[in-house]
Amino acid sequence: MKKPAAEAAKIEPRRRRRPHPLGLAVASVVKPMVGKKGFLDVDILARWPEIVGPEVAGQAIPLRVQKPRAGSLEGATLVVRVGAAAFGMVLRHSEPEICGRINAHFGYTAVAKLKIELGTLPPPRPAPAPPAPPPELTAEEYARCEAVSDPGLRDALAALARTMKSRARG
Repeated sequence: MKKPAAEAAKIEPRRRRRPHPLGLAVASVVKPMVGKKGFLDVDILARWPEIVGPEVAGQAIPLRVQKPRAGSLEGATLVVRVGAAAFGMVLRHSEPEICGRINAHFGYTAVAKLKIELGTLPPPRPAPAPPAPPPELTAEEYARCEAVSDPGLRDALAALARTMKSRARG
């Protein structure tokens, strides 16, 4: 016996279980928050050091994007906070280059000018701790690796043994 059309419409299609990029999930959560600051994309915040370079990124942070008024021919203004007035002057003189880098990153004229505010910057992130050196092989493990005649395979086995020991340790 066939099901009525109304019942068939109520059945949801099967969902396919496949991995989804994490960036899409994060962007859907973060976009409303950064949209309040005028940012069209989270990219300018996430990739600020890559876009403007580490020297500028260490001394200035983007705060918000101010859209031009309706009917205005001016472009958007990026408000940037600097920690020192002297660097604000340096930033003002390199404004065309910085705007060019931002626009080249996005592929269109996203920012026409900068507005520089003086204020306190967040403390820099501490440098990540260097990874621990791989553990040394015991004499027995070293002898097992040396028994292999192929030098490439021998080195690969020794590296694998060190990796396995470091995983067991950590």
